[in-house]
Amino acid sequence: QPSVLSFQAGVEGRKIMIFVTQRLAPAPGRELWDYVTLALQRPSGNARGQQRWDASDLTWKTFDGAYAIKARIERAEERDQMVRGAMNRLAREVSMTFLSEHYDRKRFRERPTLFRLRDGRREADLLFTSFAHERLHVDAKESDQALFEYSVGPDPKDGSKRDLFRRVKPLLDEDPERGGDKAVLAEGVVAFSIEAWEPKDREWRAEWNSNGADRTGGVLVPPRVRLILTVRDEEGKEKTYTTQAKVFLTQPLDF
Repeated sequence: QPSVLSFQAGVEGRKIMIFVTQRLAPAPGRELWDYVTLALQRPSGNARGQQRWDASDLTWKTFDGAYAIKARIERAEERDQMVRGAMNRLAREVSMTFLSEHYDRKRFRERPTLFRLRDGRREADLLFTSFAHERLHVDAKESDQALFEYSVGPDPKDGSKRDLFRRVKPLLDEDPERGGDKAVLAEGVVAFSIEAWEPKDREWRAEWNSNGADRTGGVLVPPRVRLILTVRDEEGKEKTYTTQAKVFLTQPLDF
């Protein structure tokens, strides 16, 4: 495969090698080292100022250092992908929030469909019903309706760390606090904040309860929800991700 090798002057006279190739071995080892060695021994071309370098200019320490940087970048990309995936899923499910006036009033004391937000500016706990459910098993007695809960809790493997959990309960019943499947959606969470937009007072609220509309100016479902997730990166620094979700059904279904 074609390759490009060049050297630039670095700090304190140290040489910096730039190596670009179209294909590398799947894992570090002798095969990749031989590939680099062969590329260094090839003629460097007709451009002025270029030299022919020998593999003795490299050391295994330099080679291992380059691989360590590559591994660190890959871990950072995996964490970034994990958090962005969690935020996109949360925003999608929140945008499909719904309430319904069609329920058995003899069985339920209050509407089983809800949107409830607690402690939004610290460790948010969001419980809501949505049309975003997807059936994962053939012939499952489920629909696109489900109860979702997002909350922060201790990591199952390391209690000193905090994770973002997602709970899904496909069947709506009298006890929304229990049941369903719970799984880790994002690891290494430092802070999880959710705020709901109250259109009458034009302010973000950290608390919301669709079954207590007197506290939200008579608005049952917020038209917008702001989502903020802060995680710790590979260097121990905090990194914050922010997005917003627009809720399409702000009024209960009643037909």
